[in-house]
Amino acid sequence: MRPSRRPLRGLPFAAKDNYDTFDMPTTSGSPIYAGNSPACDASTVALARIAGAILVGKTVTTEFAYIKPGKTRNRHDTSRAPGGSSSGSAAAVAAGMVPLAFGSQTVGSVIRPAAYCGAAAFKPTFDLLPVTGIKSMAWSLDTAGVFGRTIGDCALLVDAILGTDYLDALDDGGPPSIAFCRTQDWPDVGAAAISALEDTASVFSKAGAKVRSITLPTDFARLRDTLMVILAFEMAKVLAPEVARHRELLSPQLDEQLERGRAISFDEYHKAKSAAAACRAKLEDLFGEADILMAHAAPGEAPIGNTYTGFSYLNGICTMLGTPCANVPGLKGPNSMPIGLLAIGRVGDDKRTLGAANWLASRLA
Repeated sequence: MRPSRRPLRGLPFAAKDNYDTFDMPTTSGSPIYAGNSPACDASTVALARIAGAILVGKTVTTEFAYIKPGKTRNRHDTSRAPGGSSSGSAAAVAAGMVPLAFGSQTVGSVIRPAAYCGAAAFKPTFDLLPVTGIKSMAWSLDTAGVFGRTIGDCALLVDAILGTDYLDALDDGGPPSIAFCRTQDWPDVGAAAISALEDTASVFSKAGAKVRSITLPTDFARLRDTLMVILAFEMAKVLAPEVARHRELLSPQLDEQLERGRAISFDEYHKAKSAAAACRAKLEDLFGEADILMAHAAPGEAPIGNTYTGFSYLNGICTMLGTPCANVPGLKGPNSMPIGLLAIGRVGDDKRTLGAANWLASRLA
């Protein structure tokens, strides 16, 4: 049978409110853009529609995809945060409102809310999906990502947009080789998440996966500060028009971040970019024979309250290094809230990353 030219025919989907849509307002979570009506869709939205999907709504984003929380709540416990900045997309998929949704990740804005809400999510290799028509936050970090009920749903959406064959990778070709990565954030990870990950590593090993433990080298441990320099510098440049014309409409949190960015010299920024590039060059040695690295997608269950979008530095390092990664749902914490499992692949190895993530998910089902 010939494959359908409209593989998403009839499937509803949603798009984060920093994605342009010609038939719905795009506000980027800011009063500056209240009622903004773009003339065209973002490229990914247009391609999904061409593939037959039906856009049914826009989802809440934090202000310009930064840290000021929106109205979204966690569907498992409304007293807890849904994460950010793609909180609306993660919550909508987790709640069964739509099977597919688009988000964006500049630090941890796809993986973290997926982890907190219990949705599958995929942040591809940097530049794999077009970001045309998505409001930029930092040009060397911004990455389009997808949410689905399963890893297979995420692969379907990417396949439909790019014309790839990632769905083929979901056939069980055998257990992957896994490097269980104790990151520089390990002291910040809660005991429940550590226990869940360690127990899960044992489950995967018993199911035939080759599992070894690694610790990130010292150079990688310093990437948290590197990320913050790159992010602040680029944000200050990207949002300069909004500061020039509508600074009074920015939140204090965002205004302070942009002030920090304006204080960073180009030399500091260039050094940070060089440090990131040096670590990127060491990724192959870090992976060794492993197909994926396995780590925490978030430090634990979603925090109580909605004033904090959550800890995201590990996610940000994946974004800065350009690696594909997926949130694999299925783990639960002591309060029956989701705990995220992060599968990280080599740069450009998106197909194998999705296949390995799907194998992990099948063993958690």
